[in-house]
Amino acid sequence: MTVSGTLFTVRTKWSKWLSSIGHAMHEFAQADLHYTSMLDLPMEAAELASMSMEMLSMPHWNVCYTDKDDFRKARYDQIEDALRFFPWCMVVDAFQQEIYTKADTAELREKAFLDVMDRFSAGVDWDGLKDEKTAQWLFQLHIFEVPFYYIEYGIAQLGALAMYRQYKKHPVQAVENYKKFLHLGHQVPLSDLYAEAGIELKFTQTLIRNTLWGESFVCSPVCDSRAGLIRPCGRSLVPSLTVATPSVRFGGRPGRELKKRTNITITAP
Repeated sequence: MTVSGTLFTVRTKWSKWLSSIGHAMHEFAQADLHYTSMLDLPMEAAELASMSMEMLSMPHWNVCYTDKDDFRKARYDQIEDALRFFPWCMVVDAFQQEIYTKADTAELREKAFLDVMDRFSAGVDWDGLKDEKTAQWLFQLHIFEVPFYYIEYGIAQLGALAMYRQYKKHPVQAVENYKKFLHLGHQVPLSDLYAEAGIELKFTQTLIRNTLWGESFVCSPVCDSRAGLIRPCGRSLVPSLTVATPSVRFGGRPGRELKKRTNITITAP
């Protein structure tokens, strides 16, 4: 594992390592299952195990981040990245729908991608960067290697955030629920697996709002490219933040620096 020593690269690699541990624990937890069909996990379940491990382990990241400010910032960054991922996940999924049903030429693919980018990345100023904007999808290997395998990450990320919200309210029970979920393998349908973990597999507006903005998960970040820090000033899981983002990131990748200041305000419903 190679890192440059910056907070961003250390957290990224640390998070990936924890994600892999989540997958490994899932495999070990299923060791006593006797039928291969019980081991054939839906990707939404496999990724819930890995992403939840990242979230549930955050209170213990001080093992890696011995500096209190770095420890705090790494956790805020982790939550921020999880929230930032959803628009990009929607872009990738919607774009693939277009290219396999309508956009069968390079020109149509370009137009389709720009349309979905405008739909899901509102508030980002791409003025003068059309080529960079158009090329963003080329960096997403899933589109080429495993078509239509991406929305599962969004489903699992939503579940992992729900697991973390559960942990903030009932930490001992949340960990027990997570362990029970791991041991089940694929003995029950996906919705029942999520229920065993103590969360719901639903996509209603109310459930998503409560998961992201409920009493234990309130977020109202203001992204200002002039800021140089993440400043906590709230009272719950994700306080109000002033976020330093001189570049736009999609799918965890640093983007080209924007020419103009971009303000993005997300207000809790």
